[in-house]
Amino acid sequence: MIELIDHKTINFSIETRGNILINTEPQVTTIFTCDTCHKQITDPSKGYFQWIRKEHELFQFSIVHINPACHIARNSGEKPLDIMLGRTGIQDLDNMLDPTLMEPFTIGDMQSFMEVRRRLTWPLYEEARL
Repeated sequence: MIELIDHKTINFSIETRGNILINTEPQVTTIFTCDTCHKQITDPSKGYFQWIRKEHELFQFSIVHINPACHIARNSGEKPLDIMLGRTGIQDLDNMLDPTLMEPFTIGDMQSFMEVRRRLTWPLYEEARL
């Protein structure tokens, strides 16, 4: 904890490893750009992580508004964006990569999957790509 001159406090965790200081509080992106309308999703509870299901393959992974006008297709799968940013989000993404857990589906569009995975899990990736 640091106390500032105006008596406000900031709480954060710093860990040392040798001579290196490491911020142990994860930075999580909470503002995304909708892949359909290209407007900001400022509240994760108002967005979806979506994909198209075609027979046994999953394609066109996207982040979109909850508004049906922004949905990528009728035949799509989705998970709420706020859930994907929670504790189980990365586990859900990794499970999609494991063919034994996703039977009978496989990822048919690894490029869009990995891009959305980075957007959801890498700190500040979404901001950097804009």
